[in-house]
Amino acid sequence: MMHGGASLASLSDAAWSARNKGATNPNSALIRALTAAGVQVRLCGQSMVAHGLTEADLAPGVQVDLAALMTVIHHQQAGYALIMN
Repeated sequence: MMHGGASLASLSDAAWSARNKGATNPNSALIRALTAAGVQVRLCGQSMVAHGLTEADLAPGVQVDLAALMTVIHHQQAGYALIMN
């Protein structure tokens, strides 16, 4: 679950380049590898809107949730643990 400032890590290469951040998103390969391994890469919809992003701006495979908080609560109720640094 990405949210806040990490939201920009979810951009497609085209959206990354359009924001003058470089030719390609340095996170693209990781997102592809994670999704290929069956990992769900998710973005907080509230953070997406706050950063002026749309679903069209996101890298393939990135899923948008309504809010990070709701997703975290849902997963905790399902037995997952939240690990924060």
